[in-house]
Amino acid sequence: MADPSPARGAKPGAAAAGERRGARWYEVVLAAVLAALLVAAVVAAAWWSRGAGDWRGETAGDVFLAAMLAVAAVAAIAFLVYLIVRAARRPGRRRGREHEGDAVESPAGVRLLGLALLAVLFLVTAWVHAPPALAHGLVANLLYPAAFALALVLLFDKASRAWAVKGAGVSFREWLHCDAITILLVLGYFNLESNAVPEEYSALFWDALHVVLFVFVFWLLDRKFTRLRWLVGLAYLTLLPVLLWIWRLTLDIAAPEDLSWWSTPWPFIALGLIACAVEIIALAATGRGEDDRGDGTAGHIVKDALFFVLYGGLLIAAAR
Repeated sequence: MADPSPARGAKPGAAAAGERRGARWYEVVLAAVLAALLVAAVVAAAWWSRGAGDWRGETAGDVFLAAMLAVAAVAAIAFLVYLIVRAARRPGRRRGREHEGDAVESPAGVRLLGLALLAVLFLVTAWVHAPPALAHGLVANLLYPAAFALALVLLFDKASRAWAVKGAGVSFREWLHCDAITILLVLGYFNLESNAVPEEYSALFWDALHVVLFVFVFWLLDRKFTRLRWLVGLAYLTLLPVLLWIWRLTLDIAAPEDLSWWSTPWPFIALGLIACAVEIIALAATGRGEDDRGDGTAGHIVKDALFFVLYGGLLIAAAR
């Protein structure tokens, strides 16, 4: 008696999947009909446009619009018929179960590249189409509020979770870092509204870079497990004063003559570099790689709390 089970090495449902890969005859016919209609519409529109002179003329334009609408209507009907036929020959729940084990996680690199591409397209679009005043409004009314809203959603999700795989100490450190960089994002918005003249605004790139870095660091701190996220967060806090300095140079905002050293970026940079050095020493001493166990100890919490207290004190001193 022949064994009805699938051959060794073959995946369950492979035969059925192979059968579905081939195109049915009516699918080929529908594709051929649609292609023929599209070609006919283009030829007819070109012929009428040639006779009318300007292709944007009233007669040629009406014919071209009618031809395109006809093609769109036929394509929509054909697609609907195709869906109905596919639904009629679907065997039921069995097909859904064939692919239960096929789900894979999307690579993190692809997701980050997708967001980076969106940021690049945003910058290019703003550079091409937005004058200085409009670019200022775009950053002040869209970019910063959107980043703040995203942070609020993620923080609310973090607060409403009834359980977590991370320890209480690690979660507390994440709260410290995420709250701190969110407040700094708000201060960046205050700085934009207080110092930038809309008609002379030319720092779109640096504000967009600030928001992109904020979203990346927030995601890394809140959603990932790697221990390097603490070092990245501290490096971000060290880089922010440098970005502010470049931002002011871009907009040609002169510092007051009687500005004290404590109101310059240097105290923040020095404090950030010291914190990064301490974090590197802690990483080298533990040597746990990407495992975050032990990151929620009292020593780490006190170290972070002390850093943010000193950082906040420097912010108050700079504001005065």
